[in-house]
Amino acid sequence: HDTNFFKLIFSLCNGPLLLAIPVFHNALVFHSLDKTTSLLIHISPVLCTYCIRWYQPMYFKACDTESCYPNFIYTFIYPIIIVILHQLVYFIIVQLIFRKQIMQQPQALTTYKYLFRKKTGSLYNFISVCGKKYRPLMFGVLYLFFAAISIIPTYLYYRSQMLHIIVIAL
Repeated sequence: HDTNFFKLIFSLCNGPLLLAIPVFHNALVFHSLDKTTSLLIHISPVLCTYCIRWYQPMYFKACDTESCYPNFIYTFIYPIIIVILHQLVYFIIVQLIFRKQIMQQPQALTTYKYLFRKKTGSLYNFISVCGKKYRPLMFGVLYLFFAAISIIPTYLYYRSQMLHIIVIAL
């Protein structure tokens, strides 16, 4: 039982993954398979880590008396490293290897295509600041910024069950 690994997973699930729910307008809409599937993909790890953290099953203790307090390394530094690695792999696969195929298929949605399909707004203006060629790179910078911001409060969610349930309920 690696409680530090659980803290890392907790931060990723309750940070960027939880933030993705409002960003993608996820909702439990039974007549929309896309919306329902996306909600379940994003909320399931959050609910799972909530249950493990606050209602510890006998076979896995998320913390014991010595490890209940999250530390900066496992709740911020390592999750940010994983987000950076994820963005590098995403960039290589989506923006380099399969870019032409994805752009040729209008129904193929990536995070980048979904968020910037309207080509308006302050976020679109931000990713366009260096020109069209660098939009995917600027998207990666923007994603990393929002991921880091969303990971910061997970320290508090790990410490307070009430705060954790309020954030999930919102």
